[in-house]
Amino acid sequence: MSDTASQAPAGPTLGSYTGPRSATNQRDGPAARNVFPNGDIYKGAYKEGKRSGQGMYVWKSGGKYVGEYDAGERNGKGTLWYPDGGIYEGK
Repeated sequence: MSDTASQAPAGPTLGSYTGPRSATNQRDGPAARNVFPNGDIYKGAYKEGKRSGQGMYVWKSGGKYVGEYDAGERNGKGTLWYPDGGIYEGK
C-alpha cells in the first residue's frame, strides 16, 4: 500500500535556488543564485521572494540582462544584450 500524498503530481518548480532565506523561508538576500528548469540563470538579490536590487539574468537562448530589479521586474538602470548581438541600455 502507498499513501496518496506520495502519488500526487509534482507542482511547478522555480528551479534550484542557492542563497539566503528570510524567517518565513522566502528567498531574501543580496547574494543568491537560481537555475530555472528551462536553463535560465539569475544571480543577484532577492527581497521577500522576488528579484530586487542588483542582478544578472542569463537566458539559455544567449541573451543577458544586468541591472536593477524591483518587486521581481526589471526596473531602473540596466543593460540588455540580445542573442543577435544587439545591446540596449536603459534607465
